Amino acid sequence: MKSAESFLHHTKQWEKSGEIMWICSCSSDGDFIPDEFNLAEKALWGDTIFVGMSLKAIFGRSVDKEKAGYRQCLQTGRAEQFRQSALINGVERHFNLYLTPVESIPAGAMPRTWGNAREITGLVEARARVALVNQPLTAVRLRAGLA
Repeated sequence: MKSAESFLHHTKQWEKSGEIMWICSCSSDGDFIPDEFNLAEKALWGDTIFVGMSLKAIFGRSVDKEKAGYRQCLQTGRAEQFRQSALINGVERHFNLYLTPVESIPAGAMPRTWGNAREITGLVEARARVALVNQPLTAVRLRAGLA
Protein backbone atom coordinates (compact mmCIF):
# COMPACT_ATOMS: atom_id res chain seq x y z
CA MET A 1 0.00 0.00 0.00
CA LYS A 2 1.36 3.42 -0.90
CA SER A 3 1.90 5.94 1.87
CA ALA A 4 -1.08 8.14 0.93
CA GLU A 5 -3.35 5.09 0.57
CA SER A 6 -2.14 3.76 3.90
CA PHE A 7 -2.83 7.08 5.60
CA LEU A 8 -6.34 7.21 4.13
CA HIS A 9 -6.99 3.60 5.19
CA HIS A 10 -5.89 4.27 8.78
CA THR A 11 -7.89 7.49 8.95
CA LYS A 12 -11.04 5.65 7.89
CA GLN A 13 -10.39 2.88 10.43
CA TRP A 14 -9.84 5.48 13.16
CA GLU A 15 -13.24 7.05 12.50
CA LYS A 16 -15.20 3.84 11.85
CA SER A 17 -13.84 1.91 14.81
CA GLY A 18 -16.13 1.33 17.74
CA GLU A 19 -13.03 1.26 19.92
CA ILE A 20 -12.39 4.34 22.03
CA MET A 21 -9.12 5.90 20.79
CA TRP A 22 -7.15 9.06 21.40
CA ILE A 23 -3.69 10.60 21.11
CA CYS A 24 -2.31 12.66 24.01
CA SER A 25 0.68 14.92 24.45
CA CYS A 26 2.52 15.34 27.73
CA SER A 27 2.40 19.00 28.70
CA SER A 28 5.26 20.85 30.37
CA ASP A 29 3.45 20.66 33.75
CA GLY A 30 3.25 16.85 33.53
CA ASP A 31 -0.44 16.62 32.66
CA PHE A 32 -1.64 14.96 29.48
CA ILE A 33 -3.68 16.77 26.85
CA PRO A 34 -5.74 15.02 24.14
CA ASP A 35 -4.56 16.13 20.70
CA GLU A 36 -7.09 14.00 18.86
CA PHE A 37 -9.82 11.49 19.62
CA ASN A 38 -12.10 9.43 17.44
CA LEU A 39 -15.88 9.38 17.15
CA ALA A 40 -16.26 6.56 19.70
CA GLU A 41 -14.49 8.68 22.33
CA LYS A 42 -16.64 11.69 21.43
CA ALA A 43 -19.80 9.56 21.67
CA LEU A 44 -18.78 8.33 25.13
CA TRP A 45 -18.14 11.79 26.60
CA GLY A 46 -20.45 13.91 24.47
CA ASP A 47 -19.91 17.65 24.77
CA THR A 48 -18.00 17.34 28.07
CA ILE A 49 -14.68 16.65 26.34
CA PHE A 50 -12.74 18.51 23.69
CA VAL A 51 -9.25 18.58 22.25
CA GLY A 52 -6.88 20.58 24.43
CA MET A 53 -8.49 19.73 27.81
CA SER A 54 -6.15 18.30 30.43
CA LEU A 55 -6.91 14.89 31.92
CA LYS A 56 -7.58 16.62 35.24
CA ALA A 57 -10.17 18.90 33.59
CA ILE A 58 -11.77 15.94 31.82
CA PHE A 59 -12.07 13.81 34.94
CA GLY A 60 -12.71 16.66 37.36
CA ARG A 61 -10.47 15.07 40.00
CA SER A 62 -6.88 14.18 40.69
CA VAL A 63 -5.57 11.88 37.98
CA ASP A 64 -2.21 11.00 39.53
CA LYS A 65 -2.80 7.25 39.10
CA GLU A 66 -3.71 7.66 35.43
CA LYS A 67 -0.84 10.07 34.76
CA ALA A 68 1.54 7.53 36.30
CA GLY A 69 0.44 5.01 33.65
CA TYR A 70 0.99 7.55 30.87
CA ARG A 71 4.42 8.52 32.28
CA GLN A 72 5.42 4.85 32.62
CA CYS A 73 4.53 4.32 28.96
CA LEU A 74 6.69 7.26 27.85
CA GLN A 75 9.60 6.45 30.19
CA THR A 76 9.86 2.78 29.26
CA GLY A 77 8.95 3.22 25.60
CA ARG A 78 6.64 0.20 25.96
CA ALA A 79 2.91 -0.29 25.84
CA GLU A 80 1.19 -0.13 29.22
CA GLN A 81 -2.18 -1.44 30.38
CA PHE A 82 -4.18 -0.41 33.43
CA ARG A 83 -7.73 0.07 34.67
CA GLN A 84 -9.44 3.41 35.00
CA SER A 85 -12.79 4.58 36.30
CA ALA A 86 -14.56 7.75 35.29
CA LEU A 87 -17.79 9.47 36.19
CA ILE A 88 -19.42 10.14 32.82
CA ASN A 89 -22.81 11.85 32.71
CA GLY A 90 -23.38 10.89 36.35
CA VAL A 91 -22.60 7.18 35.84
CA GLU A 92 -19.42 5.48 37.04
CA ARG A 93 -17.83 3.66 34.10
CA HIS A 94 -14.86 1.28 34.15
CA PHE A 95 -12.26 0.73 31.41
CA ASN A 96 -9.16 -1.23 30.55
CA LEU A 97 -6.74 1.28 29.03
CA TYR A 98 -3.96 0.44 26.63
CA LEU A 99 -1.30 3.09 25.98
CA THR A 100 1.46 2.96 23.39
CA PRO A 101 4.19 5.58 22.97
CA VAL A 102 4.10 7.40 19.63
CA GLU A 103 7.59 7.00 18.25
CA SER A 104 7.54 9.23 15.18
CA ILE A 105 7.75 12.50 17.09
CA PRO A 106 9.25 15.55 15.33
CA ALA A 107 12.30 17.01 17.06
CA GLY A 108 11.26 19.33 19.88
CA ALA A 109 7.66 18.09 20.01
CA MET A 110 6.01 17.01 23.25
CA PRO A 111 6.06 13.24 23.87
CA ARG A 112 2.81 11.57 22.80
CA THR A 113 0.87 8.42 23.58
CA TRP A 114 -1.73 6.54 21.55
CA GLY A 115 -4.49 5.21 23.75
CA ASN A 116 -7.47 2.98 23.40
CA ALA A 117 -9.95 1.76 25.94
CA ARG A 118 -12.40 -1.06 26.29
CA GLU A 119 -15.31 -0.55 28.60
CA ILE A 120 -15.61 -3.21 31.31
CA THR A 121 -18.40 -1.64 33.36
CA GLY A 122 -20.66 -4.67 32.79
CA LEU A 123 -17.96 -7.05 34.04
CA VAL A 124 -17.22 -4.94 37.12
CA GLU A 125 -20.92 -4.75 37.99
CA ALA A 126 -21.39 -8.51 37.44
CA ARG A 127 -18.43 -9.27 39.72
CA ALA A 128 -19.95 -7.03 42.43
CA ARG A 129 -23.32 -8.84 42.12
CA VAL A 130 -21.65 -12.26 42.38
CA ALA A 131 -19.72 -11.14 45.47
CA LEU A 132 -22.97 -9.92 47.04
CA VAL A 133 -24.74 -13.20 46.29
CA ASN A 134 -21.79 -15.17 47.67
CA GLN A 135 -21.70 -13.33 51.02
CA PRO A 136 -24.23 -15.66 52.74
CA LEU A 137 -22.48 -18.71 51.30
CA THR A 138 -19.13 -17.49 52.57
CA ALA A 139 -20.63 -16.89 56.03
CA VAL A 140 -22.00 -20.46 56.11
CA ARG A 141 -18.60 -21.84 55.04
CA LEU A 142 -16.88 -19.83 57.78
CA ARG A 143 -19.29 -21.08 60.45
CA ALA A 144 -18.79 -24.65 59.23
CA GLY A 145 -15.00 -24.26 59.30
CA LEU A 146 -14.74 -24.86 55.55
CA ALA A 147 -13.13 -21.57 54.60
